[in-house]
Amino acid sequence: MSQAWPQRFQHSLQRALRHSAAAPDKADTEPERAARIKGPRSRGRTGISRGQGIILVADKYNPFRPAKICPPGMFAGRIDELRTIDRCLIQTKHGNPQHFLVAGERGIGKSSILLCETFVARGMIETNDSSRKLNFITLEISLSERDDYYNVLKKIATELKRRVDAENKLRAFTMTALDYLSRIEAGGVRFNRNPGSAEPEDIFNRLQDDLVRVLTSLENHDGMLLLVDEADKVPAEASLGAICKLVTEELTRRQCDRLCIGLAGLPNILDTLKASHESSVRLFQTMNLKPLDDDECEQVIETGMKEATEKNGFPVTITADARAALRKLSERLTQN
Repeated sequence: MSQAWPQRFQHSLQRALRHSAAAPDKADTEPERAARIKGPRSRGRTGISRGQGIILVADKYNPFRPAKICPPGMFAGRIDELRTIDRCLIQTKHGNPQHFLVAGERGIGKSSILLCETFVARGMIETNDSSRKLNFITLEISLSERDDYYNVLKKIATELKRRVDAENKLRAFTMTALDYLSRIEAGGVRFNRNPGSAEPEDIFNRLQDDLVRVLTSLENHDGMLLLVDEADKVPAEASLGAICKLVTEELTRRQCDRLCIGLAGLPNILDTLKASHESSVRLFQTMNLKPLDDDECEQVIETGMKEATEKNGFPVTITADARAALRKLSERLTQN
């Protein structure tokens, strides 16, 4: 399936916005509204007259963000998925951690869901069902094809150190895994980066110790949320499934069950997880995202029009035909 908000859609959206400024001043005339700005710096740019001046089309605010993560204020649909993740967080808060996996094609809204739930976990947005506010420490990493087992551990350790440093009561903690990594890299030591070898396993054990120390010290927090985006990109040799499985088991043994793990990626992510640990997929509640329905697409367009009206300072409307064209051209994949 093609990317959300394809190039042809961007061009159509620009044309729609160019012709959709509504209710100009009564004194405006048609020639004024279609006035063309002349001059060496603005030749050929169309403007819209508003009585005391001309608003350049190029200067109009466009609320749509092609190929970018959708912020919570523009989010539409996915209610069932959001409720599922909320329940995972609430269960984790009470020492019964549940983990989730968001799978779907590119541009369908996986990263946007993770962003929205980051706000929920931090207490910036209330949960969907209970309207309660949570207070989790969130760790957010994104993986790539170049990441091996060592790099995955390093990304988690680095993000853990960053978040701990941001919390006043946790700043005194020394993150042993990252400290160990830093000393190795500073010394120019070359070692076996594969899972099972001595050095990476030492890093993994230290990372588990760091997680335990932080989780047992979270007096004012509900727990920790680890979000891994683009999780499908890492090769099976990176052992992402094994990392998730072994970390959760170790935390259970040490009675530190307040870590929730959320993954997002293309549908082949399940094969990637199974390749490193057959039972790792059973850790997660899997949600397979489908394209938005027409009502949800309409909600996205309507929200965008309201935001454009507020920020442009004049009403912005769109015709029914244009709305239908946007739904078709966007292929109902309106969130990244």
